[in-house]
Amino acid sequence: MYIGLEQYKIELAIQRYIKGELSTWKAAEIAGISLRRMMEILKTRGVDMHYSEKSLKEDITG
Repeated sequence: MYIGLEQYKIELAIQRYIKGELSTWKAAEIAGISLRRMMEILKTRGVDMHYSEKSLKEDITG
């Protein structure tokens, strides 16, 4: 199955988000999409949203 580069980056970011490696914001940045779009994608896939202290620090410091 062939997927485009944009879709590949989104899938990679989602998998890393699910593993707890990335915040929602960082996942969106890696995927090259807006935070709002990332949140919509996660919601439609039934992925639980999480926001830890580590994620907050990551978002603040970039």
